[in-house]
Amino acid sequence: MSDITNTQKNLDAATIPLTARHLIEASAGTGKTYNITRIYLRLLLQKQLSVQQILVMTFTRAATEELRGRIDKEVRNALAHWSELVEKDDFFSTLNEQLTEEQSAQRKARLKAALLELDEASIFTIHGFCSRALSSQAFASGLPMDISMEADSTELMMQAVRDWIRQINTQADDFELLQLKKWQLPENFFNQFYRALTTSSQLQTPDKQSLETYYNDTIDANIGDLFFAEKQEIKQQLESHQTMIFATLIDGKKDELQRRDEWQTIIDWLDANNAIPCVDELGRFVNGNRYRGNDTLKELFAPIKALKDSHKKALIKYQKNLEEQLENVALYQLVAQGIVQIRLRFSEEKKRLAIMDFDDLIYYLSERLQSPEGHLLKEKLRQQYPVALVDEFQDTDPMQYAILDNLYPKADDYHALFMIGDPKQAIYAFRGGDIFTYLQARKAADYHWYMDTNWRSVKAVVTGYNRLFLRSLEIDSSREVFSYDIYYEKIKSTQLAAAAKLTISDPKDNYQAINYCYLDEVTHPSGKDNSATTDDYRQGL
Repeated sequence: MSDITNTQKNLDAATIPLTARHLIEASAGTGKTYNITRIYLRLLLQKQLSVQQILVMTFTRAATEELRGRIDKEVRNALAHWSELVEKDDFFSTLNEQLTEEQSAQRKARLKAALLELDEASIFTIHGFCSRALSSQAFASGLPMDISMEADSTELMMQAVRDWIRQINTQADDFELLQLKKWQLPENFFNQFYRALTTSSQLQTPDKQSLETYYNDTIDANIGDLFFAEKQEIKQQLESHQTMIFATLIDGKKDELQRRDEWQTIIDWLDANNAIPCVDELGRFVNGNRYRGNDTLKELFAPIKALKDSHKKALIKYQKNLEEQLENVALYQLVAQGIVQIRLRFSEEKKRLAIMDFDDLIYYLSERLQSPEGHLLKEKLRQQYPVALVDEFQDTDPMQYAILDNLYPKADDYHALFMIGDPKQAIYAFRGGDIFTYLQARKAADYHWYMDTNWRSVKAVVTGYNRLFLRSLEIDSSREVFSYDIYYEKIKSTQLAAAAKLTISDPKDNYQAINYCYLDEVTHPSGKDNSATTDDYRQGL
Protein backbone atom coordinates (compact mmCIF):
# COMPACT_ATOMS: atom_id res chain seq x y z
CA MET A 1 0.00 0.00 0.00
CA SER A 2 2.22 2.75 -1.30
CA ASP A 3 0.01 5.65 -0.23
CA ILE A 4 0.18 4.84 3.48
CA THR A 5 1.54 7.60 5.68
CA ASN A 6 1.56 8.30 9.40
CA THR A 7 1.34 12.08 8.83
CA GLN A 8 -1.44 13.64 10.93
CA LYS A 9 -4.43 14.85 8.92
CA ASN A 10 -7.93 16.11 9.68
CA LEU A 11 -10.42 13.24 9.67
CA ASP A 12 -13.02 12.92 6.93
CA ALA A 13 -15.26 9.93 7.67
CA ALA A 14 -16.36 9.82 4.00
CA THR A 15 -12.88 9.28 2.58
CA ILE A 16 -10.81 7.59 5.33
CA PRO A 17 -9.41 4.29 3.91
CA LEU A 18 -11.20 1.18 5.18
CA THR A 19 -8.02 -0.90 5.45
CA ALA A 20 -4.79 -0.84 7.53
CA ARG A 21 -4.30 0.77 10.96
CA HIS A 22 -5.67 4.19 11.91
CA LEU A 23 -5.14 6.29 15.03
CA ILE A 24 -7.84 8.95 15.36
CA GLU A 25 -7.19 11.58 18.05
CA ALA A 26 -10.32 13.31 19.26
CA SER A 27 -10.84 15.76 22.12
CA ALA A 28 -14.12 15.91 24.01
CA GLY A 29 -17.04 17.19 21.95
CA THR A 30 -15.36 16.83 18.56
CA GLY A 31 -17.86 14.26 17.24
CA LYS A 32 -16.04 11.02 18.01
CA THR A 33 -19.14 8.80 18.23
CA TYR A 34 -20.69 10.64 15.27
CA ASN A 35 -17.73 9.67 13.08
CA ILE A 36 -17.57 6.11 14.43
CA THR A 37 -21.17 5.52 13.33
CA ARG A 38 -20.45 6.91 9.86
CA ILE A 39 -17.37 4.76 9.39
CA TYR A 40 -19.55 1.85 10.54
CA LEU A 41 -22.08 2.72 7.84
CA ARG A 42 -19.37 2.64 5.17
CA LEU A 43 -18.17 -0.75 6.41
CA LEU A 44 -21.72 -2.08 5.98
CA LEU A 45 -22.21 -0.68 2.49
CA GLN A 46 -18.78 -0.41 0.88
CA LYS A 47 -16.89 -3.25 2.53
CA GLN A 48 -20.18 -5.24 2.67
CA LEU A 49 -19.55 -6.60 6.16
CA SER A 50 -22.31 -7.81 8.46
CA VAL A 51 -22.87 -6.36 11.94
CA GLN A 52 -21.39 -9.57 13.33
CA GLN A 53 -18.14 -8.98 11.40
CA ILE A 54 -17.54 -5.39 12.54
CA LEU A 55 -15.96 -5.51 15.98
CA VAL A 56 -16.71 -2.43 18.08
CA MET A 57 -14.98 -2.24 21.47
CA THR A 58 -15.09 0.18 24.34
CA PHE A 59 -14.36 -0.03 28.04
CA THR A 60 -17.70 0.05 29.89
CA ARG A 61 -21.02 -1.69 29.40
CA ALA A 62 -22.82 1.66 29.44
CA ALA A 63 -20.62 2.85 26.57
CA THR A 64 -21.33 -0.28 24.52
CA GLU A 65 -25.08 0.27 24.87
CA GLU A 66 -24.75 3.93 23.93
CA LEU A 67 -22.78 2.98 20.81
CA ARG A 68 -25.33 0.33 19.89
CA GLY A 69 -28.09 2.94 20.18
CA ARG A 70 -26.19 5.51 18.09
CA ILE A 71 -25.43 2.94 15.37
CA ASP A 72 -29.11 1.92 15.33
CA LYS A 73 -30.13 5.57 14.91
CA GLU A 74 -27.61 6.18 12.09
CA VAL A 75 -28.64 3.08 10.16
CA ARG A 76 -32.36 3.87 10.54
CA ASN A 77 -31.77 7.44 9.39
CA ALA A 78 -29.83 6.29 6.33
CA LEU A 79 -32.49 3.74 5.43
CA ALA A 80 -35.43 6.15 5.80
CA HIS A 81 -33.93 9.35 4.34
CA TRP A 82 -31.17 8.33 1.92
CA SER A 83 -32.15 10.58 -1.00
CA GLU A 84 -32.67 13.61 1.24
CA LEU A 85 -29.34 13.01 3.01
CA VAL A 86 -27.47 12.66 -0.30
CA GLU A 87 -28.71 16.14 -1.29
CA LYS A 88 -28.02 17.91 2.01
CA ASP A 89 -25.13 16.04 3.70
CA ASP A 90 -21.62 15.98 2.17
CA PHE A 91 -20.84 12.65 3.82
CA PHE A 92 -23.81 10.88 2.21
CA SER A 93 -23.23 12.65 -1.10
CA THR A 94 -19.63 11.38 -1.21
CA LEU A 95 -20.63 7.91 -0.02
CA ASN A 96 -23.35 7.67 -2.68
CA GLU A 97 -20.79 8.51 -5.39
CA GLN A 98 -18.36 5.92 -4.04
CA LEU A 99 -20.86 3.03 -4.07
CA THR A 100 -20.57 0.73 -7.04
CA GLU A 101 -23.64 -0.13 -9.05
CA GLU A 102 -23.88 -3.47 -7.26
CA GLN A 103 -23.43 -1.87 -3.83
CA SER A 104 -26.14 0.73 -4.59
CA ALA A 105 -28.53 -2.02 -5.60
CA GLN A 106 -27.92 -3.87 -2.33
CA ARG A 107 -28.00 -0.75 -0.12
CA LYS A 108 -31.56 -1.05 1.26
CA ALA A 109 -31.29 -4.79 1.81
CA ARG A 110 -28.00 -4.45 3.69
CA LEU A 111 -29.32 -1.63 5.91
CA LYS A 112 -32.50 -3.59 6.70
CA ALA A 113 -30.44 -6.68 7.53
CA ALA A 114 -28.22 -4.61 9.80
CA LEU A 115 -31.23 -3.34 11.75
CA LEU A 116 -32.74 -6.80 12.08
CA GLU A 117 -29.45 -8.26 13.33
CA LEU A 118 -28.27 -5.36 15.48
CA ASP A 119 -28.96 -7.29 18.70
CA GLU A 120 -26.31 -9.75 17.48
CA ALA A 121 -23.82 -7.01 16.55
CA SER A 122 -20.26 -7.48 17.80
CA ILE A 123 -20.28 -4.52 20.16
CA PHE A 124 -18.41 -5.52 23.31
CA THR A 125 -16.37 -4.37 26.24
CA ILE A 126 -12.77 -5.59 26.02
CA HIS A 127 -13.59 -8.34 28.54
CA GLY A 128 -16.73 -9.26 26.62
CA PHE A 129 -14.75 -9.57 23.39
CA CYS A 130 -12.10 -11.78 25.01
CA SER A 131 -14.79 -14.05 26.42
CA ARG A 132 -16.56 -14.28 23.06
CA ALA A 133 -13.29 -14.86 21.19
CA LEU A 134 -12.19 -17.69 23.46
CA SER A 135 -15.59 -19.40 23.63
CA SER A 136 -16.43 -19.10 19.92
CA GLN A 137 -13.00 -20.45 18.98
CA ALA A 138 -12.77 -23.01 21.79
CA PHE A 139 -10.62 -25.48 19.85
CA ALA A 140 -8.14 -22.89 18.54
CA SER A 141 -7.93 -21.15 21.92
CA GLY A 142 -6.78 -24.33 23.65
CA LEU A 143 -8.92 -23.70 26.74
CA PRO A 144 -10.17 -26.66 28.81
CA MET A 145 -13.84 -27.36 28.02
CA ASP A 146 -14.93 -27.28 31.66
CA ILE A 147 -13.50 -23.87 32.55
CA SER A 148 -15.86 -21.15 33.78
CA MET A 149 -15.25 -17.73 32.17
CA GLU A 150 -16.11 -14.18 33.27
CA ALA A 151 -16.36 -15.19 36.91
CA ASP A 152 -16.40 -12.48 39.57
CA SER A 153 -13.39 -13.43 41.68
CA THR A 154 -13.48 -10.52 44.13
CA GLU A 155 -14.41 -12.67 47.10
CA LEU A 156 -11.75 -15.22 46.18
CA MET A 157 -9.13 -12.46 46.18
CA MET A 158 -10.42 -11.14 49.51
CA GLN A 159 -10.06 -14.63 50.99
CA ALA A 160 -6.44 -14.77 49.84
CA VAL A 161 -5.83 -11.37 51.49
CA ARG A 162 -7.43 -12.54 54.75
CA ASP A 163 -5.31 -15.71 54.76
CA TRP A 164 -2.09 -13.71 54.38
CA ILE A 165 -3.00 -11.20 57.11
CA ARG A 166 -3.92 -14.11 59.35
CA GLN A 167 -0.35 -15.41 58.92
CA ILE A 168 1.11 -11.94 59.62
CA ASN A 169 -1.00 -11.77 62.80
CA THR A 170 1.34 -14.35 64.33
CA GLN A 171 4.39 -12.14 63.69
CA ALA A 172 4.19 -9.19 66.08
CA ASP A 173 6.74 -6.88 64.38
CA ASP A 174 5.24 -7.29 60.90
CA PHE A 175 1.70 -6.87 62.21
CA GLU A 176 2.70 -3.60 63.90
CA LEU A 177 4.08 -2.36 60.58
CA LEU A 178 0.72 -2.98 58.88
CA GLN A 179 -1.07 -1.22 61.73
CA LEU A 180 0.84 2.01 60.95
CA LYS A 181 -1.41 2.44 57.88
CA LYS A 182 -4.37 0.37 59.14
CA TRP A 183 -3.54 -2.22 56.46
CA GLN A 184 -4.01 -5.04 58.95
CA LEU A 185 -7.69 -4.74 57.98
CA PRO A 186 -8.25 -6.92 54.87
CA GLU A 187 -10.67 -4.46 53.25
CA ASN A 188 -8.18 -1.58 53.62
CA PHE A 189 -5.32 -3.64 52.21
CA PHE A 190 -7.44 -4.81 49.27
CA ASN A 191 -8.63 -1.30 48.41
CA GLN A 192 -5.15 0.21 48.72
CA PHE A 193 -3.37 -2.37 46.55
CA TYR A 194 -6.13 -3.54 44.23
CA ARG A 195 -4.24 -2.75 41.02
CA ALA A 196 -1.05 -4.45 42.22
CA LEU A 197 -2.99 -7.50 43.41
CA THR A 198 -4.90 -7.96 40.16
CA THR A 199 -1.98 -7.63 37.71
CA SER A 200 0.98 -9.86 36.99
CA SER A 201 3.49 -7.04 36.61
CA GLN A 202 6.72 -7.25 38.58
CA LEU A 203 6.80 -5.24 41.78
CA GLN A 204 9.58 -2.81 42.57
CA THR A 205 10.41 -2.67 46.25
CA PRO A 206 12.24 0.41 47.56
CA ASP A 207 15.48 0.39 49.50
CA LYS A 208 17.03 3.27 51.42
CA GLN A 209 19.81 3.99 48.94
CA SER A 210 17.54 4.10 45.87
CA LEU A 211 15.01 6.25 47.73
CA GLU A 212 17.66 8.77 48.73
CA THR A 213 18.98 8.90 45.14
CA TYR A 214 15.47 9.32 43.75
CA TYR A 215 14.56 12.08 46.18
CA ASN A 216 17.81 13.96 45.62
CA ASP A 217 17.26 13.87 41.86
CA THR A 218 13.60 14.86 42.26
CA ILE A 219 14.39 17.71 44.63
CA ASP A 220 17.01 19.09 42.28
CA ALA A 221 14.63 19.03 39.30
CA ASN A 222 11.40 20.09 41.02
CA ILE A 223 12.74 22.78 43.34
CA GLY A 224 14.86 24.14 40.52
CA ASP A 225 11.90 24.40 38.13
CA LEU A 226 9.59 25.69 40.85
CA PHE A 227 11.72 28.72 41.75
CA PHE A 228 13.84 29.41 38.67
CA ALA A 229 11.50 31.91 36.99
CA GLU A 230 11.10 33.82 40.28
CA LYS A 231 14.88 33.78 40.84
CA GLN A 232 15.50 35.18 37.37
CA GLU A 233 12.93 37.94 37.87
CA ILE A 234 14.48 38.94 41.21
CA LYS A 235 17.99 38.83 39.71
CA GLN A 236 16.89 41.16 36.90
CA GLN A 237 15.33 43.54 39.40
CA LEU A 238 18.45 43.61 41.60
CA GLU A 239 20.82 44.14 38.67
CA SER A 240 18.70 47.00 37.37
CA HIS A 241 19.32 48.74 40.73
CA GLN A 242 22.93 47.58 41.11
CA THR A 243 24.43 51.09 40.98
CA MET A 244 22.24 52.32 43.83
CA ILE A 245 22.79 49.11 45.86
CA PHE A 246 26.58 49.33 45.50
CA ALA A 247 26.60 53.03 46.38
CA THR A 248 24.54 52.41 49.54
CA LEU A 249 25.82 49.05 50.82
CA ILE A 250 29.24 48.30 49.29
CA ASP A 251 31.36 51.15 47.97
CA GLY A 252 33.66 52.58 50.63
CA LYS A 253 32.60 50.15 53.40
CA LYS A 254 35.36 48.67 55.55
CA ASP A 255 34.35 45.15 54.48
CA GLU A 256 33.82 46.18 50.83
CA LEU A 257 35.59 43.13 49.37
CA GLN A 258 33.52 40.74 51.49
CA ARG A 259 30.30 42.46 50.47
CA ARG A 260 31.25 42.31 46.79
CA ASP A 261 31.81 38.56 47.19
CA GLU A 262 28.42 38.25 48.89
CA TRP A 263 26.75 40.08 46.02
CA GLN A 264 28.35 37.84 43.37
CA THR A 265 27.45 34.69 45.34
CA ILE A 266 23.80 35.85 45.50
CA ILE A 267 23.73 36.52 41.73
CA ASP A 268 25.25 33.09 41.04
CA TRP A 269 22.65 31.42 43.28
CA LEU A 270 19.80 33.22 41.53
CA ASP A 271 21.22 32.05 38.20
CA ALA A 272 21.28 28.37 39.20
CA ASN A 273 18.36 26.13 38.18
CA ASN A 274 18.75 23.53 40.95
CA ALA A 275 17.87 22.87 44.57
CA ILE A 276 21.05 24.19 46.21
CA PRO A 277 19.95 25.69 49.55
CA CYS A 278 19.82 29.43 49.92
CA VAL A 279 23.35 30.75 50.48
CA ASP A 280 24.32 32.24 53.85
CA GLU A 281 25.73 35.28 52.04
CA LEU A 282 22.17 36.25 51.06
CA GLY A 283 21.08 36.47 54.69
CA ARG A 284 24.04 38.67 55.57
CA PHE A 285 23.70 40.95 52.54
CA VAL A 286 19.99 41.74 52.99
CA ASN A 287 20.24 42.04 56.78
CA GLY A 288 18.07 44.98 57.77
CA ASN A 289 20.72 46.36 60.12
CA ARG A 290 22.80 47.38 57.10
CA TYR A 291 20.14 49.69 55.67
CA ARG A 292 17.95 50.65 58.64
CA GLY A 293 15.60 53.50 57.69
CA ASN A 294 16.12 53.01 53.93
CA ASP A 295 12.60 52.19 52.70
CA THR A 296 13.75 51.90 49.07
CA LEU A 297 16.14 49.03 49.86
CA LYS A 298 13.64 47.49 52.25
CA GLU A 299 11.05 47.31 49.45
CA LEU A 300 13.63 46.12 46.91
CA PHE A 301 14.87 43.27 49.13
CA ALA A 302 11.40 42.11 50.23
CA PRO A 303 10.95 39.67 47.29
CA ILE A 304 14.33 37.98 47.79
CA LYS A 305 13.67 37.62 51.52
CA ALA A 306 10.33 35.99 50.75
CA LEU A 307 12.04 33.73 48.20
CA LYS A 308 14.64 32.72 50.81
CA ASP A 309 11.89 31.66 53.23
CA SER A 310 9.72 29.81 50.71
CA HIS A 311 12.75 28.03 49.22
CA LYS A 312 13.80 26.85 52.67
CA LYS A 313 10.26 25.63 53.46
CA ALA A 314 10.11 23.68 50.20
CA LEU A 315 13.41 21.95 50.91
CA ILE A 316 12.31 21.10 54.46
CA LYS A 317 9.05 19.63 53.11
CA TYR A 318 10.93 17.41 50.65
CA GLN A 319 13.34 16.33 53.35
CA LYS A 320 10.47 15.37 55.67
CA ASN A 321 8.83 13.42 52.87
CA LEU A 322 12.09 11.54 52.33
CA GLU A 323 12.38 10.78 56.04
CA GLU A 324 8.79 9.47 56.09
CA GLN A 325 9.47 7.26 53.06
CA LEU A 326 12.67 5.93 54.59
CA GLU A 327 10.73 5.04 57.74
CA ASN A 328 8.26 3.09 55.55
CA VAL A 329 10.82 1.06 53.59
CA ALA A 330 10.36 -2.04 55.77
CA LEU A 331 6.57 -1.69 55.53
CA TYR A 332 6.54 -1.54 51.72
CA GLN A 333 8.94 -4.46 51.45
CA LEU A 334 6.55 -6.46 53.65
CA VAL A 335 3.60 -5.39 51.49
CA ALA A 336 5.42 -6.43 48.30
CA GLN A 337 6.11 -9.87 49.76
CA GLY A 338 2.46 -10.12 50.77
CA ILE A 339 1.19 -9.17 47.31
CA VAL A 340 3.34 -11.89 45.71
CA GLN A 341 2.03 -14.51 48.15
CA ILE A 342 -1.60 -13.35 47.74
CA ARG A 343 -1.32 -13.47 43.95
CA LEU A 344 0.05 -17.02 44.12
CA ARG A 345 -2.71 -18.20 46.47
CA PHE A 346 -5.35 -16.49 44.33
CA SER A 347 -4.01 -18.11 41.15
CA GLU A 348 -3.92 -21.56 42.73
CA GLU A 349 -7.51 -21.24 43.92
CA LYS A 350 -8.74 -20.20 40.45
CA LYS A 351 -7.01 -23.22 38.92
CA ARG A 352 -8.50 -25.52 41.54
CA LEU A 353 -12.00 -24.16 40.89
CA ALA A 354 -11.46 -24.01 37.08
CA ILE A 355 -12.50 -20.38 36.72
CA MET A 356 -11.20 -17.37 34.76
CA ASP A 357 -11.99 -13.86 35.89
CA PHE A 358 -12.20 -10.79 33.67
CA ASP A 359 -8.48 -10.00 33.77
CA ASP A 360 -7.57 -13.64 33.08
CA LEU A 361 -9.53 -13.47 29.83
CA ILE A 362 -7.37 -10.60 28.56
CA TYR A 363 -4.15 -12.16 29.80
CA TYR A 364 -4.88 -15.60 28.31
CA LEU A 365 -6.01 -14.29 24.90
CA SER A 366 -3.03 -11.95 24.68
CA GLU A 367 -0.55 -14.68 25.58
CA ARG A 368 -2.20 -17.21 23.28
CA LEU A 369 -2.11 -14.89 20.26
CA GLN A 370 1.59 -14.21 20.82
CA SER A 371 2.51 -17.88 21.26
CA PRO A 372 3.64 -20.27 18.47
CA GLU A 373 0.38 -22.19 19.01
CA GLY A 374 -1.73 -19.06 18.45
CA HIS A 375 -1.56 -18.97 14.65
CA LEU A 376 -4.85 -20.84 14.10
CA LEU A 377 -6.71 -18.69 16.67
CA LYS A 378 -5.33 -15.53 15.06
CA GLU A 379 -6.54 -16.54 11.59
CA LYS A 380 -9.97 -17.60 12.87
CA LEU A 381 -10.52 -14.31 14.68
CA ARG A 382 -9.39 -12.29 11.67
CA GLN A 383 -11.96 -14.11 9.55
CA GLN A 384 -14.62 -13.59 12.21
CA TYR A 385 -13.82 -9.88 12.79
CA PRO A 386 -12.06 -8.38 9.71
CA VAL A 387 -12.42 -4.83 11.08
CA ALA A 388 -12.28 -3.39 14.59
CA LEU A 389 -13.19 0.06 15.92
CA VAL A 390 -11.86 0.71 19.43
CA ASP A 391 -13.42 3.63 21.27
CA GLU A 392 -11.68 5.35 24.23
CA PHE A 393 -8.45 3.81 23.01
CA GLN A 394 -6.38 5.89 25.46
CA ASP A 395 -7.60 3.55 28.23
CA THR A 396 -5.86 0.55 26.62
CA ASP A 397 -3.16 -1.24 28.61
CA PRO A 398 -0.20 -3.25 27.19
CA MET A 399 -2.01 -6.63 27.32
CA GLN A 400 -5.08 -5.28 25.56
CA TYR A 401 -3.01 -3.56 22.88
CA ALA A 402 -1.03 -6.78 22.29
CA ILE A 403 -4.32 -8.46 21.28
CA LEU A 404 -5.12 -5.75 18.72
CA ASP A 405 -1.52 -5.60 17.53
CA ASN A 406 -1.53 -9.33 16.75
CA LEU A 407 -4.96 -9.46 15.14
CA TYR A 408 -4.68 -6.44 12.83
CA PRO A 409 -1.38 -6.19 10.91
CA LYS A 410 0.12 -2.96 9.63
CA ALA A 411 -0.45 -2.01 5.99
CA ASP A 412 -3.04 -4.76 5.50
CA ASP A 413 -5.08 -4.61 2.28
CA TYR A 414 -8.21 -6.20 3.76
CA HIS A 415 -8.30 -5.99 7.57
CA ALA A 416 -8.55 -2.67 9.41
CA LEU A 417 -8.12 -1.31 12.91
CA PHE A 418 -9.50 2.09 13.94
CA MET A 419 -8.21 3.32 17.32
CA ILE A 420 -10.17 6.37 18.52
CA GLY A 421 -9.20 8.27 21.66
CA ASP A 422 -7.99 11.41 23.37
CA PRO A 423 -4.21 11.36 23.94
CA LYS A 424 -4.52 13.90 26.79
CA GLN A 425 -6.41 11.27 28.79
CA ALA A 426 -3.73 8.61 28.28
CA ILE A 427 -2.00 10.05 31.35
CA TYR A 428 -4.83 8.83 33.63
CA ALA A 429 -3.25 5.64 34.99
CA PHE A 430 -6.10 5.22 37.51
CA ARG A 431 -8.38 4.39 34.54
CA GLY A 432 -6.00 1.71 33.31
CA GLY A 433 -4.48 3.77 30.53
CA ASP A 434 -0.79 3.54 29.75
CA ILE A 435 0.94 6.46 28.07
CA PHE A 436 3.68 4.28 26.62
CA THR A 437 1.14 1.87 25.11
CA TYR A 438 -0.54 4.84 23.45
CA LEU A 439 2.75 6.10 22.05
CA GLN A 440 3.61 2.62 20.78
CA ALA A 441 0.25 2.40 19.00
CA ARG A 442 0.67 5.85 17.49
CA LYS A 443 4.09 4.97 16.13
CA ALA A 444 2.77 1.69 14.64
CA ALA A 445 -0.29 3.27 12.97
CA ASP A 446 -0.39 3.51 9.17
CA TYR A 447 -2.56 6.62 9.32
CA HIS A 448 -2.78 9.34 11.97
CA TRP A 449 -5.90 11.52 12.02
CA TYR A 450 -7.30 14.21 14.31
CA MET A 451 -10.66 15.91 14.84
CA ASP A 452 -10.27 19.64 15.36
CA THR A 453 -13.79 21.10 15.79
CA ASN A 454 -15.84 21.06 18.99
CA TRP A 455 -19.53 20.51 18.15
CA ARG A 456 -20.71 20.61 21.77
CA SER A 457 -19.66 23.94 23.31
CA VAL A 458 -20.07 27.60 22.39
CA LYS A 459 -17.10 29.56 21.08
CA ALA A 460 -16.36 31.24 24.43
CA VAL A 461 -15.92 27.88 26.18
CA VAL A 462 -13.67 26.53 23.43
CA THR A 463 -11.60 29.73 23.56
CA GLY A 464 -11.14 29.37 27.33
CA TYR A 465 -10.17 25.72 26.88
CA ASN A 466 -7.54 26.64 24.28
CA ARG A 467 -6.29 29.44 26.54
CA LEU A 468 -5.73 27.01 29.41
CA PHE A 469 -3.62 24.54 27.44
CA LEU A 470 -1.91 26.80 24.90
CA ARG A 471 -1.28 29.64 27.41
CA SER A 472 -1.54 32.09 24.51
CA LEU A 473 -4.38 32.34 22.00
CA GLU A 474 -1.86 33.62 19.46
CA ILE A 475 -0.48 30.08 19.06
CA ASP A 476 -2.10 28.80 15.87
CA SER A 477 -1.64 25.05 16.00
CA SER A 478 -0.29 22.92 18.83
CA ARG A 479 1.96 22.87 21.86
CA GLU A 480 3.60 20.08 23.85
CA VAL A 481 1.79 20.19 27.18
CA PHE A 482 1.96 16.71 28.67
CA SER A 483 5.54 15.65 27.81
CA TYR A 484 6.20 12.30 26.09
CA ASP A 485 5.55 14.03 22.75
CA ILE A 486 1.83 14.41 23.57
CA TYR A 487 0.67 17.71 22.10
CA TYR A 488 -2.42 19.80 22.69
CA GLU A 489 -3.99 20.54 19.31
CA LYS A 490 -5.87 23.83 19.09
CA ILE A 491 -9.63 23.20 18.95
CA LYS A 492 -11.94 25.12 16.62
CA SER A 493 -15.45 26.22 17.53
CA THR A 494 -18.55 26.34 15.36
CA GLN A 495 -21.82 28.28 15.42
CA LEU A 496 -23.58 24.94 14.83
CA ALA A 497 -22.53 23.61 18.25
CA ALA A 498 -25.29 22.02 20.33
CA ALA A 499 -24.87 24.55 23.15
CA ALA A 500 -25.37 27.48 20.73
CA LYS A 501 -29.08 26.64 20.67
CA LEU A 502 -29.31 27.26 24.42
CA THR A 503 -27.31 30.43 24.96
CA ILE A 504 -26.66 31.76 28.45
CA SER A 505 -25.65 35.34 29.21
CA ASP A 506 -24.06 36.79 32.33
CA PRO A 507 -25.08 40.31 33.39
CA LYS A 508 -21.51 40.90 34.63
CA ASP A 509 -19.45 41.92 31.61
CA ASN A 510 -16.12 41.13 33.26
CA TYR A 511 -16.85 37.38 33.38
CA GLN A 512 -16.17 34.99 30.51
CA ALA A 513 -17.48 31.47 29.84
CA ILE A 514 -14.40 30.04 31.61
CA ASN A 515 -12.80 32.04 34.42
CA TYR A 516 -9.53 31.32 36.22
CA CYS A 517 -8.71 32.24 39.76
CA TYR A 518 -5.47 31.99 41.71
CA LEU A 519 -5.58 30.88 45.33
CA ASP A 520 -2.44 32.14 47.02
CA GLU A 521 -2.81 30.93 50.61
CA VAL A 522 -5.07 28.65 52.62
CA THR A 523 -6.33 30.28 55.79
CA HIS A 524 -6.52 27.14 57.95
CA PRO A 525 -4.34 24.33 56.45
CA SER A 526 -5.19 20.91 57.86
CA GLY A 527 -2.30 18.78 56.54
CA LYS A 528 0.83 17.61 58.30
CA ASP A 529 3.24 20.30 59.46
CA ASN A 530 0.62 22.97 58.78
CA SER A 531 0.62 22.24 55.03
CA ALA A 532 -2.47 22.65 52.82
CA THR A 533 -4.32 19.63 51.44
CA THR A 534 -6.36 19.36 48.23
CA ASP A 535 -9.55 19.62 50.29
CA ASP A 536 -8.22 22.81 51.90
CA TYR A 537 -7.78 24.38 48.46
CA ARG A 538 -11.26 23.24 47.42
CA GLN A 539 -12.73 24.79 50.54
CA GLY A 540 -10.78 27.99 49.93
CA LEU A 541 -12.10 28.24 46.39
